[in-house]
Amino acid sequence: MHKRFLLPVILLLAAVPLGLLTDKPAWGEWEQSFYKQVIGFIPEGMKNEGLIKAVIPDYSLNDIPEVLAYYLSAIVGISVIFLFFYMLKGFNRSKGEG
Repeated sequence: MHKRFLLPVILLLAAVPLGLLTDKPAWGEWEQSFYKQVIGFIPEGMKNEGLIKAVIPDYSLNDIPEVLAYYLSAIVGISVIFLFFYMLKGFNRSKGEG
């Protein structure tokens, strides 16, 4: 079952540097000025940005090439997501739901 997910994850991981080909921000990574420009106001819940600090801010690390930093960011992100769902699965099993 895990192997079915491995190939799509590897393909998506290989496509990560495609984001470097554009100067537009990735979907969902817009700053407050984007919302102000597009919808005319900043939603109330988005005014307190910066509450969560990124593990690898702006996908960059000191002295590491940009493409490699993108890959490292993707690997960290994928690992955190898989760890979260793995722990959630274990939690559900301990409650007898999984």
